[in-house]
Amino acid sequence: MQAPGFSCRWAQSHGYLVLLIRVPVPEDAPRSNTTPPLRPKTRIFAYANEKPGTRVAVSNPQTSEMGVRTMRKTLLGLGLAISLCVSANASLTIDDFTTGAYSVSLITGVNSSLQSGSMLGGFRRTILQVLSNPLNRPVVLDIGSGLSVLDNGSLAQSQLTLIYLIGTTTVDLSGYDRLRLHFVGNDLPMNMQVAFYSPTGQAMGTSAVAPGVSFQHDILFSSLTTFGTMDWSQVNYISVRFEPSPSGDFALGQLEIVPEPASLIALATGIVSLVSYARRRK
Repeated sequence: MQAPGFSCRWAQSHGYLVLLIRVPVPEDAPRSNTTPPLRPKTRIFAYANEKPGTRVAVSNPQTSEMGVRTMRKTLLGLGLAISLCVSANASLTIDDFTTGAYSVSLITGVNSSLQSGSMLGGFRRTILQVLSNPLNRPVVLDIGSGLSVLDNGSLAQSQLTLIYLIGTTTVDLSGYDRLRLHFVGNDLPMNMQVAFYSPTGQAMGTSAVAPGVSFQHDILFSSLTTFGTMDWSQVNYISVRFEPSPSGDFALGQLEIVPEPASLIALATGIVSLVSYARRRK
């Protein structure tokens, strides 16, 4: 989606994440015989990174009263353009477990199943494997109503793998930097393994999840080990494996991919700076 007359894109420049926005000058912008005509479009650059001193620069700003009035007229449109650009990099839900309900109980062995729904790519494959079960207690996986719950019976140990983007579906994750898991609860220490595949490479890694109630757990893409040339703009396979401790249970509410928080905060700071500048020039 693109606002008429506006264009925007993310870019890298000298270690900065840069949002490049082209804003049209209003047709009724005032002119005078002594003021050179305004260019058809004015570039607005919003710079954001994790370093202090985040700044916003306006290319060729008009510092005259006429220029300030023109800038104020474009601020509303600028806000719209920025909101559209940021929405393009808003959090991407992989699965919220509201569709593709599934339940299975195992004592031994492996269960593999495919569910369809609104999850990323339209399908979810679940692989539940019982690793040990000395007391022959049920290991239960229950997905539905916004939760994915794994319940290991006393002393039982299992692993659960969730797989997305099955088939030919690809997604562009180049504007994101982490996998985020929303846990409703986790009662014992647990290990995780994650994998992202593209046609030219893979990115894989492990992560330890501590016990807790109602918390988020992030896995940064930068922490993953890559093989080949990982192309984050063409991800065609996502695998998340949960390896609870014996007797360990957990409930997961959502899986999502999110952009770098600091960049969005800095971008918002830049927008405020632009508005403040316009007000000071009144």
